[in-house]
Amino acid sequence: MSKQLSLLCPDREEKLHKLSQTAIHDLGMDSIIGKLSDKPKEREYIRNVMRFLPADPHTVQYRCDVFDDLHHNLSVRKKLLEILDQIDFMKDYITHDLDSDAGSEAAKKDLRAAVVPPIALATLMTVPENEESIRSLPDYMNDIANRMLKRTVRHLRSVLNKYSMVTVTSITSLMPELIYYVRWAEYIEKLEAEGYHFAKPEVSNSAMDARGIYNLKLAALDNCRVSDIVTNDLDFLPEHRIYILTGANRGGKTTITQAVGQLYFLAQGGISVPADSFHFQPVDGIFTHFPADEDKTMELGRLGEECRRFRSIFEGATERSLLLLNETFSTTSFEEGYYIARDAVRAMLHKGCRVIYNTHMHKLAREIDEINREYAGDTPPAAAASSAGAEALPHRAASSADADVSPYRAASLVVESEEGVRSYRVKLAPPEGLSHASDIAKKYGVTYEDLVRC
Repeated sequence: MSKQLSLLCPDREEKLHKLSQTAIHDLGMDSIIGKLSDKPKEREYIRNVMRFLPADPHTVQYRCDVFDDLHHNLSVRKKLLEILDQIDFMKDYITHDLDSDAGSEAAKKDLRAAVVPPIALATLMTVPENEESIRSLPDYMNDIANRMLKRTVRHLRSVLNKYSMVTVTSITSLMPELIYYVRWAEYIEKLEAEGYHFAKPEVSNSAMDARGIYNLKLAALDNCRVSDIVTNDLDFLPEHRIYILTGANRGGKTTITQAVGQLYFLAQGGISVPADSFHFQPVDGIFTHFPADEDKTMELGRLGEECRRFRSIFEGATERSLLLLNETFSTTSFEEGYYIARDAVRAMLHKGCRVIYNTHMHKLAREIDEINREYAGDTPPAAAASSAGAEALPHRAASSADADVSPYRAASLVVESEEGVRSYRVKLAPPEGLSHASDIAKKYGVTYEDLVRC
């Protein structure tokens, strides 16, 4: 039998990594996928494709190359959509199982079609122009085959430099995959026409080197203009494997956290990313820990539910995973949350996963150097706790897990602001203060001075 073609997975035996619906929602991608097509079945197919991440660099680059070909060649996209219409017509007439062992070889001799750009033709056969066996087709099949040949192969001769021999069922199996790429290309093309910029992802040896990134959700807002978009640069170097992200309330912490997740989510689906450039190593999972709905915390309590979810995420993560934490362990008192968060950061350093942890625990960010030294064994945990101040909770003694120290470190990342004005830009720096609570207090008149004048 002929090898089944795929524009998504050249190796159909490859294991894909399933994302949770919660993670897709936390990244803000469910609403964007909803904009790709007005056909529910197409939206559902696209969502299902993107739920299963390939981690193999070859597969990811293959997807990126296929999409880039279609994205930048409108004429090929139009011709492929015409072909899909013709194939859909043929499906109503062909009742043979052309992929059966008995019929497959005969079908190869009887049907020819050009279906994909050169990047996806590595496993296909070049077929001579004339086949004697075409005359053996029944009359009704002959009419359909001629229709296909005239409107498909000859129609694509000017734009494709290779031809392939596939069965009709092989062609039809490519139809949803082509629709997946075409709908994303149409959506991105529309945004590019408005002035938004996108880049082809490039698989590399770097965990992440991203330039000019922004959150795609912003571009999807009806009231957002290109001039409103603030872009940022970010990387995942060994010394920046974990970012403790702090900053003003409503200053963009969640927005940048989502943006990083969107880069991997789109890139490993093969889709161009909202950035000037994006070089990366594929991840084997994207895990999110965002605030849960209130009704999900009834049984365990809010902190218990947070801890249970974090433990589950951490157990499923590896050194190749991406973890995005949004106000994790913030549902309890500061002292208790800080104590748990500090241990969690040490554990994530030990595992080596890529992490964005946005939080209002500025103390966690201020003491990141101590946490790094403590983890590396340069400073005994007891001394680190003592230097943190009298109010600090006692820390556990260094465990045997810390003996096998990874090369990774955590860093403090802040959303910049100046005199209370949010810039939405991030930089490596110590935390700036108290989440600018004083700004909010002044805005709503709840400072001491404001209240005593009431």
